[in-house]
Amino acid sequence: MEQVTEEKKGSMNKIIIKSGYLETVVANKRFNEATDKVKGPTGYKLFRILKKLHNEWEAYDKSRKKIVNMYAELDERGKPKIGNEENVVWKDGCLAKATEELTELRSIDITLNISPLDYNKKDMIDLSTNDLLILDPLMVNDEN
Repeated sequence: MEQVTEEKKGSMNKIIIKSGYLETVVANKRFNEATDKVKGPTGYKLFRILKKLHNEWEAYDKSRKKIVNMYAELDERGKPKIGNEENVVWKDGCLAKATEELTELRSIDITLNISPLDYNKKDMIDLSTNDLLILDPLMVNDEN
């Protein structure tokens, strides 16, 4: 499944990501630590991209929680029950429907109007390979 597409629009690109990518970026502590390594104008650009991703994450997470609450067994506080293996405890017969709806939610396209990051900028040099892999969908791709 393709995670990202790009469409150039002046100095900005319209980058389309799958909503499931938000889970990778926003929830990843290593990514948030990586943003501290990038300085200067690229660091500022990365901060702005991260802010946009967080805004998208809030809408995505609200929808995700709604699905989970609909199909999960709830505790006395109205929160989803968590089983022994830190997994949600689903109502009888609801696992397949919850999985289907969550998979559909993760596949929704999100359009970001951003100026992509550039691998070749010297202020990106302190990032690890893992950091770069997480950021890859937000980078300029001149190889195509």
